[in-house]
Order: sequence, then structure tokens, then C-alpha cells
Amino acid sequence: MTAPTISPPTDRPVSRWVLPVLLLLSVAATIALGVHTARVRFGRDVARLVFNDNLEALEQVRLQAGLGVDSLRSELASTPAVADG
Repeated sequence: MTAPTISPPTDRPVSRWVLPVLLLLSVAATIALGVHTARVRFGRDVARLVFNDNLEALEQVRLQAGLGVDSLRSELASTPAVADG
């Protein structure tokens, strides 16, 4: 008497989409980790500049980030000075 052999299923619909889904999840996690790391590093660098009282470098960072744009300052700089009296 021979034992019956059990053959594995040949068509596995689940295995067709598991690898692409895992790949997409790992890519998304890598991108999210990179964005988070960049934000934390930028915050750390700004805090270090403020702590060390390095105002010139802090102003340069603000200008590069677009936070140093002040419409009042630019307007005052473009208008000629008016003498009092």
C-alpha cells in the first residue's frame, strides 16, 4: 500500500500580489522616514543656531527657507527717505 501524495497547489493568487504590495509598503516607509529625518534635522540645526546665538547663520537659514521675506522692509527700502521738518 502506498501513501497518497499531496501536491501543492499550482495556482496561488495571493502570492502574485504579496510581493508588489510589500515592495510598495517598504518604498513608502522609506520615503516617510527620509522626510521625517530631514524635518527633525532641520529643527535640530535651527535650535543649535539659536542656542549658540549665531544670528547671522540663523538669518541666512530664514532667508533660504523663505521666512525672511518682509514686505514692509522691502517697501521701506524701495521708497526714498523723507526728511522731517
